Amino acid sequence: MFCKTDFENPKVIEKLRAVTMVKSGHNIQTTMSLLSLKQKRIVNVWLNTYIATNLQCENWEAVLFNDFQQVCNEELFDPALSPKKDYTNIYIRDTNMVPFLMEKDIIDSTDIIENQDTPCA
Repeated sequence: MFCKTDFENPKVIEKLRAVTMVKSGHNIQTTMSLLSLKQKRIVNVWLNTYIATNLQCENWEAVLFNDFQQVCNEELFDPALSPKKDYTNIYIRDTNMVPFLMEKDIIDSTDIIENQDTPCA
């Protein structure tokens, strides 16, 4: 049966957090610190009810794992969601064709553009 010492296991805490957040209407990656006082109270009530009704059996770990898998499949691994584009390897083109030394004084941008050999892209 689930008991207070099970809260010391970080894997159990993370599974409980994910299931609790989704089932109480929040994003799966939401943490308690991001919630308002009212939202924290509602999440805490849902969590206590979940533990009292679903985890008071000998195979509570399997029940929690199944609920966690269901939440992950629906919220994270949904095939209908398109893959996100990775922006870490995109080449950034330098738009300034003619390097110049910037001074502390404000420089009129028209002077810089007129002195360039090629137009800005």
